[in-house]
Amino acid sequence: SDIEQNLRFQGQYFDDETGLHYNTFRYYDPQVGRFITQDPIGLDGGMNLYRYVPNPTAWVDPWGWECWGTARSKYWKAEAKAPTQAYSPANMAEMAEGRAPKMTVEVMNRKTLEISQKDVSMELHHNDIPQRVGGDGVHEASNLLSLTPWEHEAVDSFRHVGSNLLRIIKGVDVW
Repeated sequence: SDIEQNLRFQGQYFDDETGLHYNTFRYYDPQVGRFITQDPIGLDGGMNLYRYVPNPTAWVDPWGWECWGTARSKYWKAEAKAPTQAYSPANMAEMAEGRAPKMTVEVMNRKTLEISQKDVSMELHHNDIPQRVGGDGVHEASNLLSLTPWEHEAVDSFRHVGSNLLRIIKGVDVW
């Protein structure tokens, strides 16, 4: 009466013949916590060519390629290398480290109606190819739009901010 469960981490399938977890392009060995072959995208996937992801419960690499956190970091680093007057020096420093630029906003919580101020990061929206669909070019800069969380929510039904934007106190150009 046992039910066979071959699904492992997202994108992995247990291969009964080898005892390894298959990720479409390469095998993962759970006993040692790494792939048995190098990452097919080479060093673009990180310095460790055999790792799954830094945190397998929070990061996803279903094809054995690049996780979203790495792609997002690359996007902001590239933005910082092509500077404009759109970002403050503090945000340029954030972006040079691979982090999104920030802004200070006043918001109202949709459940409690409490008004507060907080710093929020800009977000990247997958425009033509949704992230949940994946595929070639999904993380390319040409497929990404830099949006506020509220702009992101307006164009992506899967994004829920939880608050209404009342006003921007400090934009990304002065944060």
